[in-house]
Amino acid sequence: MKKGRPLLLLLPALLALFGFGVVRLLQLRFETGDIYPPYSSLRADPLGTRAFYESLETLRGMTVQRFIEQWTKLREGRNTTLFVFGTDTFSMNDSTADEYKKLEQFMYDGGRIVVSFAPLNTRPWRTRRKEAKEQNGAREKQPDREEDKSDGEVEDKTGRTKKKRPFDENEEWPGTKRIPIKDRWGIDFGYADLPKDANGVYQSVAARRSADMNLPESIAWHTALYFDKPGTNWNVTYRRDKHPVLIERKFGTGSLVFSADSYFLSNEAMRKERHPELLAWLAGANPNVLFDETHLGVMEEPGIAALVRKYRLHGVVTGLVLLAGLFVWKNAVSFVPVYGEDQAEVSGDAVTGKDSAAGFVNLLRRSISSSQILPVCLAEWKRASAPGRVELDKKMEQAAAVIAEELARQARERNAVECYRKISRIVSARK
Repeated sequence: MKKGRPLLLLLPALLALFGFGVVRLLQLRFETGDIYPPYSSLRADPLGTRAFYESLETLRGMTVQRFIEQWTKLREGRNTTLFVFGTDTFSMNDSTADEYKKLEQFMYDGGRIVVSFAPLNTRPWRTRRKEAKEQNGAREKQPDREEDKSDGEVEDKTGRTKKKRPFDENEEWPGTKRIPIKDRWGIDFGYADLPKDANGVYQSVAARRSADMNLPESIAWHTALYFDKPGTNWNVTYRRDKHPVLIERKFGTGSLVFSADSYFLSNEAMRKERHPELLAWLAGANPNVLFDETHLGVMEEPGIAALVRKYRLHGVVTGLVLLAGLFVWKNAVSFVPVYGEDQAEVSGDAVTGKDSAAGFVNLLRRSISSSQILPVCLAEWKRASAPGRVELDKKMEQAAAVIAEELARQARERNAVECYRKISRIVSARK
């Protein structure tokens, strides 16, 4: 046995073991869910909300699903609760009129929407920058000077100067109008930084119940966000100090709930500090629950595989793969047996070492009998010769007479070679 033979036998086993390891690593990664954003119902680590999702699934008569489609495909809200966990304040302020109408119609149909925001330790950087720009807005406006013309003015083709529009990162796209949540639903966002301990680590605070409801008296609150001056149509459920942090509003037969914190919904809170009464109040009495994942970037993008599963085209795809395999096999494998040299020697059909002239001779032998070779040559000579040449015509008549004399003899007395020589002498004879 050769030395490399055992290695070749082990190679498939090693490849199979490697493939199993890669698949197992991917399974572990997806089971943990840390590839998904925080507060996603697909995460099983402390930052996810999978425990809450699976606990609702175990309840009899409850239908729990994940919403991973576009907002335009959101069905009617009758008997349905929609959870939107871990969003941010800037996304809510960038909503369009169509998005607001879709959500409001969902609630007017009897649906309940619960929106919780991702925790913040301090005021967001974007908010601080915006406030700084507003405070310094007056100082940024300076008198026009000639040396500043290049910064604020441009010249067109006619030589006239025009004001150059400054870049605005909040500029809206054409055809869309962003509506702040304050203008649509009458709430605004405020921030009160969380306290720090001696080591500079941010600490949670207490949010206390302010409504006469069967809910926990206080819960740990892990965010600096609160709702600033909600309108009279909002009911405050929990406050941090004097700031509302959990509020509710009625929309027809439905309702809208805003929570400034999402920690109490996380897997970590389900293990360390769970509040089942509060979670049951959030879900409401609706038997259908949707966990929205689109605002976290988890969205279904239909492709070929999704269409195959949707329309059950597995048999068609299998047939196409089989046809492709047969096509490759047909072009890779020859069904005609290999013509070996030993077969050529036995059959004698192959002619090796011959040129094209020899091949032409073999073709004539197979097509024209020996008794007809001279008449055929004479006929081809006449057909190829130019008419009107008297001397050549006489030679053709003499050659035809020689061939007729030869054909008149018995078969055993014929001599085609001698006849050919006579014709050659006739053709080559001079006057």
